[in-house]
Formats: sequence, structure tokens, C-alpha cells
Amino acid sequence: MVYTFSAVDVKEYISSGILESVVLGFASDQERQEVSCLMHIYPEIRTEMMAIETAFEKMAFDTAIQPAEKLRAQILEAVSKEPQLPADKAAGEAKIVRMQADVSDVNPWKWIAAAAVVLFIGAGSLWVTSNNRSNALSDQLAAMKQTQQQDAEVLTAMKVEQERTQAIQAVLTEKSTQNIKMAGMSMDPTASVKIMWSSNENKAVMLAETITAPPKDMQYQLWAIANGKMVSLGIFDYDEVTGLTDPFEVSMDDISAFAITIEKRGGSPVPTMENMIVMGEVSS
Repeated sequence: MVYTFSAVDVKEYISSGILESVVLGFASDQERQEVSCLMHIYPEIRTEMMAIETAFEKMAFDTAIQPAEKLRAQILEAVSKEPQLPADKAAGEAKIVRMQADVSDVNPWKWIAAAAVVLFIGAGSLWVTSNNRSNALSDQLAAMKQTQQQDAEVLTAMKVEQERTQAIQAVLTEKSTQNIKMAGMSMDPTASVKIMWSSNENKAVMLAETITAPPKDMQYQLWAIANGKMVSLGIFDYDEVTGLTDPFEVSMDDISAFAITIEKRGGSPVPTMENMIVMGEVSS
């Protein structure tokens, strides 16, 4: 991962794992040069780099395992048994400078500790790599789940709309359905609303071809005139009647006409006759 120096997001750069890769020796030459340069530009990166180095060093020594004492004796014994070339033969091959030190003075534990650190660094690099991969997979999985959720929501919405459309079509295509046009009254002379009513299914849908929007605190209320009485069929908002409404119940007998009034929001038990905006008779 190589960043453009002019647009470095320090937090993102630190969390990318590149600093750990440099400490563990797995970064490319270009990445090492990049980190070295950015450490001089951004104090946060230098501080984080030093913290990572300190943490790895501490973890190495904290987790170091002291070899058994008998292993030390075995190593020293093996070294003492190594054959040595005679001085006259060795002289012809290379100049040997003998150090005046007893074999017993050699401390092999330093080399064992160094080996343990190397092993720890190797394990640490694998952990960093696997951890970064795990985080990437987690992000991908989360994105997939989010996409699946969005797809499921879209599918649900499509199914709901399909069911609504089918219910409307069932009313419109039923053989007993009448197309009743309600013309504008004096309050809204240009208004024109249609009701498609299926007397067999006792269902109807409504569509306003032209109608004036009511005040914000008022709603349309649809009425059926049956047996000389006005019966409420429900209240509707402006956006509901400007498109085909959902099917609603119309189950009374001897309906002679339909009408719409404007009432206070929530509806009225009786119609406000002076607020009647459209009315249409049912053909016999």
C-alpha cells in the first residue's frame, strides 16, 4: 500500500498495518522509504512507530521461555566435543587468531534468546497478516449483509406494491364494477373525481382527475348516500386521491350517489354540506 504524501490520512495510514510490516521486515523498499519520510513529516506516525517497536520488544521478552538447565549443559558438552584442526594444517588454509577465553565463559543463552525473538517476530508477522485479513473479511461480510438487507427491503416493497396493484386490478376488472364520475360543486367547480365500485365485491377505488388541495388542518371525507342517509366511507389526504387509492369497503345497499366533503382532520360523524366539493349519482 503506497500513499500520496500530499493527501495522507494519518489515522487511516496508521491503521493500515504498514508500520507493523516495516517493523517485522515484510515491507518493500519503497514502503520503508515512505514510512521513513512520513515519520519526519507527521509526529503521530513517528510516535506510533516507536510504540509498535517497543510493544514487540516487550512482548518478545515477556513471552520468552527460559531453556532448561540441562539443555545448557548439553550444548556446552556438544561444543567441547567438536574436533579441532591441528595448528600446522590450519595455518596453510587460513590465518587463525585464537581468543584467550575458556569455552565455559561463552554464554549461549544470548543466542537462544535471539532465536526466540526471531521466532516471536515470525509469529507476530503471521498474526498481523491474519488479523488484517480477518478485518478485511469482516468488512466484506458486513457489506454483503447490508446489501442483502437492502435487497430484502426492496423485494418486500415490490411484493407489497404488487399485491396492492393486483387488489386494484381485481376491482377494476370485476364485471359489476361501475365507473361513477363526481362533478365539482360550487366550492370547487373544476373538480372531477371518479369512483370505480364493484357491487359484487363490495369494494371501490377512487381517483381525483382534478381537485383543489384542502387546508393543512383538513381532509377529504367520502360519503355514500344510501337509503336517503349519508354514510362515511373514510377520510383521505390529497396525495391519496390524486393517485388510485387502495381498495376500500363499500358494503351498504341501495346506494344512489357518492359525495366528498372537506372536514377537519380526523373526519366528522356527519357531513358539512357547505363544504361539499364533488357529487355523482349511481346509474340504476
